[in-house]
Amino acid sequence: DKLSVHLDVYPNPAREFVTVGTINSIQGATIIIADLLGRTIYEECVQPNTNYSKILVKDFPEGVYIVKVQGKGFVGMDKFLKW
Repeated sequence: DKLSVHLDVYPNPAREFVTVGTINSIQGATIIIADLLGRTIYEECVQPNTNYSKILVKDFPEGVYIVKVQGKGFVGMDKFLKW
């Protein structure tokens, strides 16, 4: 079983960018942003020695997006509104 971690996704709603963060280290994790149909819109590996990532979303269509952070032994999920 994977440990569930709490994600902070802000600002929400977002226009230009979102920051995805957690109190846990997410080094080596993958951040996936998907639309409500489950299509991956964005994916990146988290940079070393960090617990957050700032993601440019200004070109995303307006709507609700699911954010998933997964790594070795943990997973976190949240959502945000792009306007």
